[in-house]
Amino acid sequence: MTRLQIKTLSLIILFGFHLPADAHKRWIFPGQFTLSETQWVSFDASVSNNIFFADRPWPLAAVQAFDPEGQVIDIENKLEGHRRSVFDVHLQQKGTYKINHKSQNYMAFYEIEEDGEKQRKRERGQTLDELKSKIPADAIAPSYSFNNSRLETYVTVGAPTDQVFSLDGNGIEFKPVTHPNDLYAGETATFQFYLDGKPASDIEVSLVWSGTRYRNQEQAQTYTTDKQGNIMVELSQSGPFLIEIEHRIKLPENDMSGLQSKSNSFFGSFEVLPQ
Repeated sequence: MTRLQIKTLSLIILFGFHLPADAHKRWIFPGQFTLSETQWVSFDASVSNNIFFADRPWPLAAVQAFDPEGQVIDIENKLEGHRRSVFDVHLQQKGTYKINHKSQNYMAFYEIEEDGEKQRKRERGQTLDELKSKIPADAIAPSYSFNNSRLETYVTVGAPTDQVFSLDGNGIEFKPVTHPNDLYAGETATFQFYLDGKPASDIEVSLVWSGTRYRNQEQAQTYTTDKQGNIMVELSQSGPFLIEIEHRIKLPENDMSGLQSKSNSFFGSFEVLPQ
């Protein structure tokens, strides 16, 4: 296995799971969000403290691009560098494209006694049965969680379309009321979110404008979704921004799934144009 493959595998393991709210942000960022004609578009993908300033490469193996009809299209010229990942997508028809990364994983935490002291351990698996098979018989108080993560951005050629926003009913999903490639400073946008196919009510949404590198504080704006899963955002300035959702559900002890918690996350990159 090459050094790059080892690094990529390590990042998949590290960032394929739920991260705490104060962890690094992750994002996919297009060179252009709106185009008048079909052409190639380059994308950056990274994990960073400063929004849209690359810091660590994002693994590209599971990144997908969807054309305006919702069909998967090729991603070319993938490169996972030391500080960022990059790739190209050829946009060959009019409409809105979606570029995303989805992951679903299980995680276990437990303690085990070693040399007379308790040591905290962590294991991961693609299924709950696989994960449980990795837990030693003498593990103390193992707890299991399911983690569902979604990372997205959108690019439109010509007029915006909506077909790529169809729901698959799994995790947190974004379905715009105001199209993400039709945002202008001074207006109010309405965004709708779903959780497992139903409107995601009473969920906290964080919005951060780019340029955090040049601010003493992140200046995140926090919203709470209404009963329909909507937030209304006053677009006070032009430029790109990141929307982040980190939502954890603690399950009852008698839950039939055998899990103690479920975590869902969503990261989306957007752009607001001047009037």
